[in-house]
Order: sequence, then structure tokens, then C-alpha cells
Amino acid sequence: MPSGLHTRPRPLAARRLCAAGVSVSLATALVVSAEAPSAPTAAQPALAAADVRAAAAVPARPERVPADRQDRFAFTPARPAPTPTPAATPAPAAVSVTVIVDGAQLQLATIADRVDVVLGGLGVVVRPHDRVEPAPDTVPAEGMAIVVTRAEVTQEARVEPLPFATVERPTGSLAAGERRQVRPGAGGQVEVTDEVVRLEGQEVARRRVGERVVVPATERIVEVGTAAVDEPVPADEAAPEPEAPVEPEPEAAPSTPEPEPEPEPEPEPEAAPSTPEPEPEPEPEPEPEPEPEPEPEPEPEPANVQEGGASWYDHPEGGYTAAHRSLPFGTVVTVTNLANDRQVQVTIADRGPYVGGRVIDLNRMAFAELAPTSAGVIRVRVEW
Repeated sequence: MPSGLHTRPRPLAARRLCAAGVSVSLATALVVSAEAPSAPTAAQPALAAADVRAAAAVPARPERVPADRQDRFAFTPARPAPTPTPAATPAPAAVSVTVIVDGAQLQLATIADRVDVVLGGLGVVVRPHDRVEPAPDTVPAEGMAIVVTRAEVTQEARVEPLPFATVERPTGSLAAGERRQVRPGAGGQVEVTDEVVRLEGQEVARRRVGERVVVPATERIVEVGTAAVDEPVPADEAAPEPEAPVEPEPEAAPSTPEPEPEPEPEPEPEAAPSTPEPEPEPEPEPEPEPEPEPEPEPEPEPANVQEGGASWYDHPEGGYTAAHRSLPFGTVVTVTNLANDRQVQVTIADRGPYVGGRVIDLNRMAFAELAPTSAGVIRVRVEW
């Protein structure tokens, strides 16, 4: 080797601990040290730069550890990094509640999140009209009392008066506007069946489920005149006759009596005042004949009007029908939406509604003539 350059092998990587039978690769580097340059000799030829680069590029050679040397190495397998365990969700705390239903009282601990879930877990069936306190969607709390009150549903029958209807018939035998009753009306009776719901003895709902006419009503028949009426012509007033002139009566000439012996003077009586003759009264002027007064037209019968809420429901019959609490079946009424003045005529074919503030229950088709069914309840005027 030339003077000034020295090479020696040196491991680059630390020894790796391996198990028996595992191949270990050791990389050896050629360390070149520089010294003061000296003149090359014949025994040490000059080292070319290419030789230095070739020595530095010697690849690592894999070596197998002999079996007699494996005991000198301590092998410890690598442990995987621990996987973080997610935080466990704490279980909901149970609460103690008391359930009172059908005369029984039960205390239990529950983790349910709703009152109706607690009742369902106990097999308690809640019917449509039953009352649950607190509300079924309430979250149970410690010490809560859940009470189920059973509803009592019965049917009751009662008799109501059935009003009569009035039928008008036009006739030419009467002047226009005149009316004449041909047959009086008579009311009837109807038997009504209601479904009544009571909670703890108090009535909370009532619905008419049927009716039967016991005594039919008799219609009242009225004839209405249609003949034209001629206007009366007023009579000519009679001209008054002129008054006859009154001639004054001539005064009587005084008579000359014969002379008589003069009697003894007597006191002359006072002369009575002369009474003038009454003047003739003028003849009365003839009074004109009074004009005939036209007969007063009968006032139209006042229409029946109701105002209140109107709801809708699905009725099996077709056409425009409605339910009313008391009007006879078959009565035709006019319903006006007070919000937009839209009108519809319906025939009473059912009973109801039994909700405060409502006066009529229209079928779906009739309600849609007044407002969208999504409105639910509208304020109307009912006329018949």
C-alpha cells in the first residue's frame, strides 16, 4: 500500500441479536487513514483512486452464526405496542318506580327510558281511552308513581224531538209575496244511542253511534204566490160645489097704532134682548175617497244561523254530507268559510261533532271545497 494510506476492516453495524438458525448480515467497511505523504517504494506501489473507491464499495456479506456460538447471544423477541382500550360506556343507573294498575301495586327497579316501556315490560295493555300518568313518553325517575286508570265505555239511549221541515209550493192563485199555509207541521221523536266514556266516574267523551226514528215528523206545506199584482189607480177627487149666497131678510116696517087714551103711566119693563137668527151653516165639503192601502207583504221567515268550528272526517256515503248534533237527517244547509267566503251545500246524514266550539263535521269532499284538509278545523257560518 502506498505511503500515507492505510486500510483495515471495521464493522459498521452493531451485532443483531438473533435466534438460532437466523442469518445475520455484518457490514464491513474499509477504513482508509491518511498519513504524511512519502515517496513510494518499489515494494509499495501507488494506490490508484479507483482501487480506493472499489474497496469502499465492498458489499456486506451475510454470515450465519455457528451453532457453537449461538449461546453467546441473548435473544429477546420484540413486544407489540399495547392497543389502547376505549373507555367503557357506563351502564344506566336503575331507578325505583311504583306501578299502580287494575287494583294492584308493584314496586320495581328499571333502566327503561320511557314510561310506556316500563308498562310493556310488565305486560300491561293500555286501551285507547285509558289514562296513563305521567305521560307515556316521560322518562322514569327515582320514586315515580306510574298510574293506569281504566276507562269505562257504555252505551246510553235517549229520545230527542225531531223537528218538522217546511215545504214551499209556488201557486198562481196568490199574488206575489202572499203565503198561505196548506198543512201545519208536526214534530216527531228519534231515539239516539250514544257511546259514553267515563274515567273515575266522570264523563270525558260522548259520541253518537246510532239513531232510530220512533215517530216521524209531518212536513208543513206552505203555498207561495207568484201572480203579478196591478198597482191601484187613485180615484179623482170630487170638486166641491160652490156655496149659495145667503140673502139677508128684510126688516119689517113699524105699524102705526091708533091713539088710545093715555093710561096711567106704568113702569116700562126692560126690553128683552133680541135673539139674532142663526146664520145657515155651510154645507160640508165632500171628503175624497181614501186610496186603498196595499196589503203588507209577509216578512220572510228568519234564517237559522250558527257560527263555530267545522272539522272533517271520512264518511262512507258519497256526495256532500255532514254531521250535525240536532238537525234532521236530509236537511240541506249552506256552510260558509268565514276566512275566504267560500261556500258549499251539504246534506245532514250523521250526528256530531261532540267537541266544544264545533258546530258541524263535514265529509272530506265537502271540506275540501272550503279549505285544504290540512287546515284541520276552520271557522264557518251554517245557514238553513
